[in-house]
Amino acid sequence: MISRLKPTLRAASMLFLLTGCANGEEATKSTALHVIVSNNDGEPLQGVSVNVDGSRAGVTDPEGLVSTILAGPDGRLVAIDIQCPDGWTPKEGIRRDLRLRHMRPLGEPHNDFTPLESHFVCSFPTRSHVLIVHTDGRADLPILVTGKKVGTTDSHGVAQVVIVGAPGDEVLVRLDTGDNPLLRPTSPSRRLILPDKSRFLVFEQEFESREKRVKKTRRRKRGGGPRRL
Repeated sequence: MISRLKPTLRAASMLFLLTGCANGEEATKSTALHVIVSNNDGEPLQGVSVNVDGSRAGVTDPEGLVSTILAGPDGRLVAIDIQCPDGWTPKEGIRRDLRLRHMRPLGEPHNDFTPLESHFVCSFPTRSHVLIVHTDGRADLPILVTGKKVGTTDSHGVAQVVIVGAPGDEVLVRLDTGDNPLLRPTSPSRRLILPDKSRFLVFEQEFESREKRVKKTRRRKRGGGPRRL
């Protein structure tokens, strides 16, 4: 009976050794990870902190890139999170789980595994736009944006002001003619939807000036009858 068990034990030992070696190889496999961060215009974003599995992997360079090495078996989950610069917000969350995969490129002579990539986007919540106001030479007209005075037209009836807001915000721009009651139209306004990229916005307006009417007074006519002495 003992002699029959010896081949079985020997085979089991060999299988254990082979399995242990395989697991050891899996544990020592390493793959490059590239974390790429851009803004919502698709441009690389520098200065973004990147953490991998709770440890800091680095800060994005001018190309918006942080590279690190991942080790472990296929299928292991890797947690990646970023910290956008002050004033910026992550577009699709700050954390992402990536499943580790060791793949070699086809037709390549070397044994390096294909790098893994993870992309993040940080969005700036507000944009600055330049509003150009152009009138037909009407000077000193106050310019109001959402009810707040932001400037006046110059001696040529022109002005440039800055509007700051988030993409999609609606702002009301108005030229106040309260000090010029003869101008028509009276205090014209425009509703503008702020675009997602910084742009020049234009407000052109022509006016007409009405003449001030002079009120005529009627003089009473004296009667032609006899006068009392």
